[in-house]
Amino acid sequence: MNNLYTPPRFDPMNQPSVAPADTPRYMLRFVVKLDARIFAVPTDQVDWIESAANYVRLHVGQNTYLVRATMTTVQASLDPRQFFRIHRNAIVNLARVQEYQMPARGSMSVLLKDGSRVPLSRGYQSAVRKLLQDGTARKSSANSASSDHPIA
Repeated sequence: MNNLYTPPRFDPMNQPSVAPADTPRYMLRFVVKLDARIFAVPTDQVDWIESAANYVRLHVGQNTYLVRATMTTVQASLDPRQFFRIHRNAIVNLARVQEYQMPARGSMSVLLKDGSRVPLSRGYQSAVRKLLQDGTARKSSANSASSDHPIA
């Protein structure tokens, strides 16, 4: 029996690649298959995302695209400074939000710039309020002029 340890041979093709420092941490585009075409939809063009079982429906202007992914997976891969989950079935692009409608009674919703109304569930209401308060604090501390972002 041989008791000597033999280290594994170095194989440069089997080494993990190191990502450059400037590699983005979050997803920049969705890959969409539509009929016989496959194309990319940049995340910043997405107005909002809707759950459809094991798929998500991307709302991009007047178009909608179905992508095989779960809401949890999509939410984890998107930049939280740009996208915010407001319902178990909905994630909105914060740059597309016109106003948050939270009446004392009745259904809460988010109105997007294109006129779409996305439901805001009670479970996410406190997170949205915190987001609005943090955004207001950032805006007043930055002492900036007008901004196109609804909460920045």
